Order: sequence, then C-alpha cells, then structure tokens
Amino acid sequence: MVKRIIQNGPKILTWILFYAATIVAASSAGLWDIKGYYAELTAPSFAPPNWLFGPVWTILYLFVSIIAYRLIYMPRWEWKPVLIAL
Repeated sequence: MVKRIIQNGPKILTWILFYAATIVAASSAGLWDIKGYYAELTAPSFAPPNWLFGPVWTILYLFVSIIAYRLIYMPRWEWKPVLIAL
C-alpha cells in the first residue's frame, strides 16, 4: 500500500498543484470591488439565487483541475497539445 502511494505521489502532487492553481485563479476575482456593480445589474428571470454561485464555481474549478490532470497524464496522441492549449 505504501509503495503504491509513493509511486502515485507525483501524480497526486500534480493534481494538487492544478487544483491549487484553479483556487488561486478563482480567488483573484475577489481583489476587485464589484459588489456595487453586481447589485446594479438587472438579472434575468431564470438567474439562479446568489448563494448558489460559490458552490457551483467550486465544483466547476474542481472539474477543471481534474481535466487538466487527466490531459497531462494521457498517452501520446496527435491532438494532445491542442487539448492542453485549450
């Protein structure tokens, strides 16, 4: 069991780094004071409630980090560089 954890250590560390990078990117939006601007916008009738914003974006960034991890460790393929660039 320990041997397997040691073998997968670089992969786990890579995923943690991707996840941390997405958290930093997401939290950088909080540097700007947009509360006044956001409150003045006219929301459409189908807009979700404000409390749903945080959980949805957290899940979205989790998926982004998982996709990045899987792209990095996928086998060689002619489209792999294109997918990573996207």
